[in-house]
Amino acid sequence: MEKLVICMEGSYLNIKGGTKLYYRISGIGHPLVCIHGFGADSSAYRLTEKILSRKFMVVTMDLRGHGRTTTKDDNISFESMANDIEALLGYLELSEVSLLGWSMGGAVAMEYISIYGQERLRDLILVETSPKVVNDGDWKEGLFNGEYTIEMARADLSQIKNDFMGFATGFMKRMAPHMDSENQEILIKTMQDNNPDIMACVWENIISSDFRKTVGDIEVPCLVINGEESTFYSVESGQQLSETLKKGRHITIRGGHLAPIENPVEFNRAIERFLD
Repeated sequence: MEKLVICMEGSYLNIKGGTKLYYRISGIGHPLVCIHGFGADSSAYRLTEKILSRKFMVVTMDLRGHGRTTTKDDNISFESMANDIEALLGYLELSEVSLLGWSMGGAVAMEYISIYGQERLRDLILVETSPKVVNDGDWKEGLFNGEYTIEMARADLSQIKNDFMGFATGFMKRMAPHMDSENQEILIKTMQDNNPDIMACVWENIISSDFRKTVGDIEVPCLVINGEESTFYSVESGQQLSETLKKGRHITIRGGHLAPIENPVEFNRAIERFLD
């Protein structure tokens, strides 16, 4: 069923419990639902919306606790974010969806699958993400190319609670070391505009989650994308993720963790080819 284009200003979906979920729909055709990362918002996909909405229906949203989405719930979790996604897909009557999760958005997509299964999905795209962020004795495919330990995670959580502005600046500069300073500052401000208490709650979800079992149960075709110069996840971690999936395929594109912004032409072309 084709739906009319909704203006780029977006709309809100009222969800039980007092959450107002901000979302946008651009274009008509096969639905591509895009989930952003930690501290970001739907504007991370502005170039994907612009290009791919010529051929597909591109649905973006601000996750609970991020951007323009407001909530009365202080205890934000991946589960509540997944519930919001299901509420939106149900409201829009979408099925045979291509679900795209970038960075933390990949974890939220895996949480969605762990709760709601794959009934609404046609396929899955995981961009610069991992089923487990914290590395330990038997897992070296997590954050910072396998070097991010639980001690580092706890230190980051403490800084988020006590100096979120400083954390956001350092985190973004490590995420995009080669990005020009003007665009880097825009992304830093986007992150800093979020509530530090909520960001601390979200970070606790990030560092405590483990979706390795979920990945092994995914039946739909899945494209795994890594940035060749990523400071966050190694190309090898993406290859291993794709091999764990039953119908996984792995590619790399030029750029780092923010490759969809740094190299939108190659990123959008890869998505279009996969969806076709």
